[in-house]
Amino acid sequence: MNVTVSWGRDPDQPFGAKQETVDDPRRLDFILDYLTDDAQRCGTPMIVEVTSTTDGFRDDDGTVRMPYGLQFGLGHAERSCLLYVGPDGGFAHETGLSDWPDPIEFDMHGESTDFLPSETRVTPPTVRQAVREYMRTGRRPTNVAWDVEHAGV
Repeated sequence: MNVTVSWGRDPDQPFGAKQETVDDPRRLDFILDYLTDDAQRCGTPMIVEVTSTTDGFRDDDGTVRMPYGLQFGLGHAERSCLLYVGPDGGFAHETGLSDWPDPIEFDMHGESTDFLPSETRVTPPTVRQAVREYMRTGRRPTNVAWDVEHAGV
């Protein structure tokens, strides 16, 4: 499946973020490895989006107004966040993993954004597995539990 990877800030892009369309899981891993290393080097975890190039919430005329996909954190050594934007969207959590003691600050397209302890109940390896599954299936990943009650998506 083709996905669009978006990160950081780029005012020359239509949505204000750096983007690359990817059709190879190895290329996706390369980009995510690079972004993780960059975030760790800078000392600021970042939010990355991986979205469908064809499917999403549609306007009445059938135009995709918001693509389905994942928003997730990279660059924190122990925790991450994972949000699915799509049917039954919500924040992911690993069963049995407790809340992180404090909010974690992520750079979200150039804006500092705090994610609550209840939103950071996944580990980086679990997020990476979920992103790979999403690219393979185009569906909400199954390797985590989902809190759809408070999602707002």
